[in-house]
Amino acid sequence: MTNQNGSTEGNIVFGKIYDSQNLPLAKLLVRVSDKNLRSEVLLAETVTDKEGKYEITWKQSQLIGRNRKSADILIKILTPEKKTVLYNSDINSIRFNAYQGKK
Repeated sequence: MTNQNGSTEGNIVFGKIYDSQNLPLAKLLVRVSDKNLRSEVLLAETVTDKEGKYEITWKQSQLIGRNRKSADILIKILTPEKKTVLYNSDINSIRFNAYQGKK
């Protein structure tokens, strides 16, 4: 997979955030973390664009120092100023063992 910078080392999480009337929500902070039993480790963050879209790239090398081969992806959406949590992945929404492995 190639990211925006042309690098092939990267995992991408992307999406679109909208309200109950299907209108895009701009300028929200989106964080992608690796969820462990007792902690969360931030992998990357970004802000939604005017269409509510976001794209976050994180590298597999971010896990190596923690003796992990895959990430359990948790997403949080927050207000930019006060960092009020608007959405936090529950246990059923976590993407377990997310990894772009070589075949």
